[in-house]
Amino acid sequence: MNSDPINHLASARGWVQFLAFAACMAIPVFGQTEGSSKTPKKPAKNLPSDSDKTNPSPPPEEIELARLDHHHQLLEASLGPLKTALSKLDELALTNARAREYEAAIAARIEREHIATDLDRIAKELLILETRKQFLKTSLLPDHILLPLDNAKLESVRYDEEKKWLTHWDRPGAYAEWTLPSVPPGGYEVLLTYQCSPLEGGTIVINEKTFSLSGEMDTTLRGPEVKNLGTLKITDSNSPLRLTARTIVKSNLMNLLSIELIPANR
Repeated sequence: MNSDPINHLASARGWVQFLAFAACMAIPVFGQTEGSSKTPKKPAKNLPSDSDKTNPSPPPEEIELARLDHHHQLLEASLGPLKTALSKLDELALTNARAREYEAAIAARIEREHIATDLDRIAKELLILETRKQFLKTSLLPDHILLPLDNAKLESVRYDEEKKWLTHWDRPGAYAEWTLPSVPPGGYEVLLTYQCSPLEGGTIVINEKTFSLSGEMDTTLRGPEVKNLGTLKITDSNSPLRLTARTIVKSNLMNLLSIELIPANR
């Protein structure tokens, strides 16, 4: 039996391994030119120009994110060819076994095991890269993410233009909803600054796509107070964040002055 198909797939595997190797080399060589030394020369200490002042350099975390994205794309590019090679080797091993060409069948199986090992390694590298990217994205977040009250989608709730708060939560099910800013998945403490008279109050629920938190809105006799509802796990930053009145004591749940998200690692 002609072994050319196996040699051809082995060559393809070699090319894919080159892509994976290039991906591994992407991080240390990103932004370097050929022939650059391992220890870069220290730049001359010049005074910052006007363009430097108006166009500051990106933070190191953003540069690292760009490197990780480049690495991620190279590794992902190798997945398709490797999976195609696996399927072809399966067919080749089966065809050779039926034709009693056992040596060729065994060679195809051995090559398949090599490719399966490569796939497993790349899958683990992609997982590590994704974890690192999420960590860096979280580190770039501000300490407090303030959700604008005047931008909320309201149902049976009113925004008071003069006092700049959300009020008239007049029935269970009344809600305010926000489109989340571009935040990575993770845990975020939810802080509500609110005001509640003795005849106001009730229970509140905040939820994203999958997870939710609830809490009691107590009377605030000495002016506005801050209520920490706990840490909400956000799984999808493209899903809305909704604050809903579950129960109401009388006619209004509360006057909401602000809602903030604080990354849990801060």
